[in-house]
Amino acid sequence: MLGTTGIQVSELALGTGRLGTRSGAWDRAAARDTVAAFVNAGGTLFDTSSRYLGGEGETLVGEVMVGRREEFVVVSKYGRTPLGKPAIAAAGQHRKALRAEVEGSLRRLGTDYIDVLLAHTDDGVTPVEDLMHAFDSLVRSGKVLHVGFSSFPAWRAAGAAAVAEHRGWARPAVLEMHYNLLERAPEREHLPLARARGMAMLAASPLSGGLLSGDLPISYEITEEMNAQHRVMLVGGPQSPEGMVIHDRQAQAVVETVAAIAAEIGTSTVTVAVAWVRASGAIPVLGARDTGELAANLAGAELDLSDEHLARLGEVSLRPKGFPYDMLVHDAVELGLDVTDPQVGATL
Repeated sequence: MLGTTGIQVSELALGTGRLGTRSGAWDRAAARDTVAAFVNAGGTLFDTSSRYLGGEGETLVGEVMVGRREEFVVVSKYGRTPLGKPAIAAAGQHRKALRAEVEGSLRRLGTDYIDVLLAHTDDGVTPVEDLMHAFDSLVRSGKVLHVGFSSFPAWRAAGAAAVAEHRGWARPAVLEMHYNLLERAPEREHLPLARARGMAMLAASPLSGGLLSGDLPISYEITEEMNAQHRVMLVGGPQSPEGMVIHDRQAQAVVETVAAIAAEIGTSTVTVAVAWVRASGAIPVLGARDTGELAANLAGAELDLSDEHLARLGEVSLRPKGFPYDMLVHDAVELGLDVTDPQVGATL
């Protein structure tokens, strides 16, 4: 079920941002075959965007829907545009960009409506009142059925939801965030927000860009700019000759634990990582590039991890949540309150 919309969807969504891409090249045939394989396996939910593959992500979805539109649910996004160098007024969450991108998405999808439209990222400028009013206008026009947010700060999404409710406008139905065993930050605010508002949570990058596949080494690369600002970025890749890469021991422990559990079960690390996201109550958005990668991802819909496996994965991947969350847990423990969320297998 897609949140409280009443729409039945497949347990997994297919993302279109990486379809057919290998080493900087794009193979349209491989992308088309992957979409077809997802549909043949029973997949009905697509996660796409005007930006993905320069708009081709939507075109691929549109091709498979010809004559079968009512079978599928399409989540698309706007605000980042399919243009390499958009005009200054063409990007963002404002009504002008929204109108232009929706019309383009409808053409590429070959349909007269989008099931769910998300604001791709928060531009930090457009007032949420304007955004939600524009969303409501689209819903009333029938060009969009439901709306939501991708990569929005929780406070902005919550404020927008409150405005929509107060005004009697279309309420946000879907929230999409990067969420996986190496990125559990959405557990602080976004997952609780989604549950409180009855919003479906789409989990982008369930494999953390491939790091949880076990095929990439785990490291932190410190660029010169980041070093000056004391910031680091999680990446996969060999150590640089300049010595600008440091090892993330916890991330490596997570990958090793996923691999160990996969070996115990007799499946792949990819399947375990996807199954963990599904166990959290979120809908994994698969980033498979071809049919070979898709098979292991799809198996995540069939794997129900045991309580023992969920506990091990929850413990090894848990990072401090910071203030005030850690303090709230401390005080709750002192009071003897239950602060364990079984959906994520972690202490909140």
